[in-house]
Amino acid sequence: LGHDVAAEAGNIADALKLAKTADFGLAILDINVGGVRIEPVAEIIHSRRLPFVFASGCGAAGLPVKYRDRTVLQKPFVSKQLAEAIAAALQPIV
Repeated sequence: LGHDVAAEAGNIADALKLAKTADFGLAILDINVGGVRIEPVAEIIHSRRLPFVFASGCGAAGLPVKYRDRTVLQKPFVSKQLAEAIAAALQPIV
């Protein structure tokens, strides 16, 4: 899709560090990482005013309540759906 991956995290501890320090323009957050919910990571990214979308096998039903307005990619997804989610997340908030 023409984007670069800035970083990946396979656990919440690494995700928290990256959320605080990594240089990125958009995050794609799995709602559940190794049995741990992603809300603390989403909070940090939100406080940095950076866009993010969620990915989940549970779809929108698994979204944290605070972020029910965010785009969610239902896993498995195809590149067209990913492209649409990225485009939506990068739109300015009106």
